[in-house]
Amino acid sequence: MSTYSAAPVIVDGRLASVVAKNLLNGNRVVVVRCEELNLSGSFFRRKLEYMKFMRLRHLVKPSKGGPFHHRAPSRIFLKAVRGMIPHKIARGAAAMQRLKVFEGVPPLYQNKKKMVVPQALRVLRLKPGRKFCTLKRLSSEFGWAHAEVVDKLEAKRKAKGAAYHERKVAATKLRANAFKDAPQNAKLAEFDKNPTSLSKNDLLLYDERCITIYDKFPKSKYHFLILPRKSSDLPSYPNSLDDLLNFDDDIINKVLDTLDRTLTQVEESIHDMQLRDYGKTWDINKGFHAVPSLNCIHLHVMSNDLISDRLKNKKHYNSFHPGKGFFIHFDDVCKAVENGTKEQLRSSLKAKEELLKDPLQSHYNGKIYTNIPKLKTHLVEYFNDNVINNH
Repeated sequence: MSTYSAAPVIVDGRLASVVAKNLLNGNRVVVVRCEELNLSGSFFRRKLEYMKFMRLRHLVKPSKGGPFHHRAPSRIFLKAVRGMIPHKIARGAAAMQRLKVFEGVPPLYQNKKKMVVPQALRVLRLKPGRKFCTLKRLSSEFGWAHAEVVDKLEAKRKAKGAAYHERKVAATKLRANAFKDAPQNAKLAEFDKNPTSLSKNDLLLYDERCITIYDKFPKSKYHFLILPRKSSDLPSYPNSLDDLLNFDDDIINKVLDTLDRTLTQVEESIHDMQLRDYGKTWDINKGFHAVPSLNCIHLHVMSNDLISDRLKNKKHYNSFHPGKGFFIHFDDVCKAVENGTKEQLRSSLKAKEELLKDPLQSHYNGKIYTNIPKLKTHLVEYFNDNVINNH
């Protein structure tokens, strides 16, 4: 026999025999959601058997009646367990004192860890197609009047539990991203303090306000990132456009003005590179991602061709498509702050993530393509015919 355990075993489900054994072994057991206990056999058969039990009478004096007939699911289950325990002797009586049964899940046990008895699960004990019924339905048929109340309380508990689970998943995801971004953030902080530590292949230009670096995974022929340097003007360093738009307008305007001054220099550099490599210039896109992949606010400045070996899937293309909406143009952000519509823009950012699932549509002519190879072939052909060879 095992020693007495102070921690209760909370059984969320079935099988009185398992509960009886745990009680006799010295464990405290709390059984919740008794109304959801499954009974093998059809409801009609279970009803006939319980009606037969209710018609039992005293053998010597029938007018005295028979045993007390419980209606509540928890009491019916309690009586089933009692029948498996020698409750008339001290050991059995002590075991019964360690048992608690409830309909639904009382607040005291909602945050407790629960266990289900595998060998008692209906999906394991009954063959597929076999009939069964719940104790709640049987009890309601014989006069238990609290089924609706229990159902309402359980619905509230489940909604509360689902909300808690969503928050927990979000927190876990946030924590995982923090661990993943920690080395990257440490590296960015080092570059912010000493930009000259970057190689010529990584650093385009810098000043006391911004650092401009080559995108490590360029999605166009020319693709750069402008990162504002940490400043005492900022209450905290923004990690995304959403964080930036949460600041006061004065602070937002300072950051945007700083980016704009650097943006002019970067555009000039890109045009110089285009003239050097192709003898002509073409459009440049500049903007933020609605939901960034880098945990540090950065402005994308890139040529409009979207031709790169690093552009490999639908998500890559749609995230930089100038007309989809996930790529928030720099000028649109400036206008939203100027017009007082920054909150509308900010509230729409998260929903724009669904745009990444849109079909592959050419940003040149609007034609839909079924896969990335076909789209990239079209982009190269259009670029060569209408940009490079267009006189």
